[in-house]
Amino acid sequence: MIPTLPIFATVYGAYSKVFQNIGTLSRATVLPVLVLLVFATVRETAPSSVLVSLIFWSLNLPFIALIAVACHRVVLLGADSLNNPWSIYWTARETSFLVWLLILGIFLFVAAKILSVVFLMSPSTVFGFGTPWLGLIFTYIAVTYLGGRFSMVLPATALGKRMIMSNSWYLTAGNGPSVTVALLLPLVIMWCLLTLGKLLAPFVPQSFSMVVVVILIAITFAAEVAVLSLSYQYLRDSTLNKDVA
Repeated sequence: MIPTLPIFATVYGAYSKVFQNIGTLSRATVLPVLVLLVFATVRETAPSSVLVSLIFWSLNLPFIALIAVACHRVVLLGADSLNNPWSIYWTARETSFLVWLLILGIFLFVAAKILSVVFLMSPSTVFGFGTPWLGLIFTYIAVTYLGGRFSMVLPATALGKRMIMSNSWYLTAGNGPSVTVALLLPLVIMWCLLTLGKLLAPFVPQSFSMVVVVILIAITFAAEVAVLSLSYQYLRDSTLNKDVA
């Protein structure tokens, strides 16, 4: 029998790990985050085109890799796993992680395009939906499912382990829906908080609101990474115990 990933325990554990290590994570990611904020500021003034978006996406990716590797290692190995949390280290591990980010990003982008066509067809078709937002929701869930099934390569790579996408698919067999829900919950929590923030926006300064939004996005990103980390850890350990038994 395949052990089922405990969804709420995983999400709760992810947030707990993030808040327990908030100091270490802040120091380890402050430099890459500042670079990403600079890119975001420049992006707002740049012309809007597919080529410009692709250029900025490519520029952002290495710094996202640095942040994600640091988060994975802190969650799975503890704060001592980082040599110097104030410094940026780029090794073969980060290069492998970046390659997987690139592969997964392209794969999920193509999958999203195909699925959006399927789910946003005319209502008369078998898979079509009468309301566009419903089709978008189904597309997002399907892409998250695929991402969850294949993304176990990321925490494994952050730990210096060798894994390919087929191994990730095998590792998550029978737990695709659980991993999907666990990955969606932090996003739902952030959406609820942002919706509450919009209701309170007229009563607080705009600068304060912007800071809160940035903090929520940062915490949600860290929680998403931690969910992947803890899911990988649980499924890996369950598989090892099953093989031993």
